[in-house]
Amino acid sequence: FFSSKPMVFLGNISMCVYMIHLLVAMLVAQLLGTPHGASPVWALVILVPVSVLLGWILTRFFEKPMAHLLRPRETKDKAAEVMATGPAQDPSPEV
Repeated sequence: FFSSKPMVFLGNISMCVYMIHLLVAMLVAQLLGTPHGASPVWALVILVPVSVLLGWILTRFFEKPMAHLLRPRETKDKAAEVMATGPAQDPSPEV
């Protein structure tokens, strides 16, 4: 179940969804003219899809590119080397 495509997708975007959902909830409450936390239950029909969509957009166009840019260069080079040659062997003789 947890390895299904929808669950993996939600797992990949979960941090951005978590970070954006409160802002979306506050915006929905303001648009409905209700105090924060007092929105009707049906407002979830707006809140959940908008939060997931914005979470995906933030993950795709901000989080992933920034993670790629901020990754240390030597780690990228070492990873490419390991992929090409295989893991390093221990040079010490076995006793």
